[in-house]
Amino acid sequence: MLAKRGVEVHVVLAGAEAGGALPYTNRRTLMDRLLALPLHWHFHSTLLGVDKAGNATLATRGAGEVKLEGTFDFVVQTVPRGADSELIAALELGGKVKFAAGGDCVAPRNIFYAVREGFDAADRVAEVV
Repeated sequence: MLAKRGVEVHVVLAGAEAGGALPYTNRRTLMDRLLALPLHWHFHSTLLGVDKAGNATLATRGAGEVKLEGTFDFVVQTVPRGADSELIAALELGGKVKFAAGGDCVAPRNIFYAVREGFDAADRVAEVV
C-alpha cells in the first residue's frame, strides 16, 4: 500500500525471510509476493534506531553497523517470534518520530493477530501519507 503511494519503504528482517511461523509453502508464496514489491530489504538486520533527523541505523550480520543514506518517513521492522517492545519505548521517549506499531511489538499474539495488527498499522501509516 505504501509503495504504491510513492513512499520509500525499507523492511528490516532479523532473518532471511518473513512469516517464519507459517508452513513452508505458505511462507514461500508470501516471500515471492513481498519480493516482487518495490521495497528496500535489509535481511539479517536489526533496527538500532532512528535519529531526530530521520536517519536510520541498522546492525547487519556480516556488515556491522549500517547507516541508511537519506532520511525516511517510515521504517518497517519485523521482530523475531517473541514480544519486543524496546524500540517502541525508545521511540515514545524521543517523542519526535511518528510510528505505527502492530503485531508482537505491541503484545504477544498468535500469527493471525500479528498479521492483522501489522496490516492495520500499515493502513494507519498510509492515511498519513
